[in-house]
Amino acid sequence: MIKSCDNRPQEVWLLAGQSNMIGYGPKGSELTPEWKKSPVNVLVHSGERWEPMMPADGGFGAEIGFGHVMAAAFPETDILLVKPMFGLGSLYDDWRSPNAGRGEAGQHYSALMAIVQRAMSSRPAAKIVGILWMQGEGDAHNDLVKATSYERNLTLFIESLRQDLHAPSVPFVLGKITRSKTWVYSAIVREAQERVAASVAGTAQFDTDDLSLVDDGMHYDSAGSIELGRRFARSAIGLIGR
Repeated sequence: MIKSCDNRPQEVWLLAGQSNMIGYGPKGSELTPEWKKSPVNVLVHSGERWEPMMPADGGFGAEIGFGHVMAAAFPETDILLVKPMFGLGSLYDDWRSPNAGRGEAGQHYSALMAIVQRAMSSRPAAKIVGILWMQGEGDAHNDLVKATSYERNLTLFIESLRQDLHAPSVPFVLGKITRSKTWVYSAIVREAQERVAASVAGTAQFDTDDLSLVDDGMHYDSAGSIELGRRFARSAIGLIGR
């Protein structure tokens, strides 16, 4: 277990989104011992406590690939990952930020803020250094209003997170959703993601089209999820300029 030390950097990354961030397709039982073992400088908080980054047999998300890459890149830094185990739904409703002009914050947004507060309370020396976002399928599914609102909603979401986290320039990395036929309006949401990454400072996006999927054609398999995490790490390192 990592012990808090004010002399050692403690960097917090938030990992949020839908099922591909949570990890619905991968299976921990398919991983090699190397991938199953948590790096000594990585911990994950999913709502209750900080724990080693151990994939469950039932699934894992981008945290495994991301955590291993970041641990190797920054061995003298504590890599602290806050990863909620919820997220199904849309940015339009469930993840709605309080500045969207349609009432109070969505349930997932509020729950994320509560988890972050709980996680940070036990790490007073830690600093939030980045946000990873794998979401958009819910808005691309079959509702044109949600899809065409995605660019505005994502822009406001990033703005609101930075304000509420007291981190006005914190990097934000998003993985572009796939072209799955399940998402009727995937083209609209994908284009919105590209425009947001190009227009909002400190934001980056990357493609996921070539990542391997399970049979449902929607969720990444174990290899795909590992690579998803690696791509998040490479993009994040590029944004933080190290």
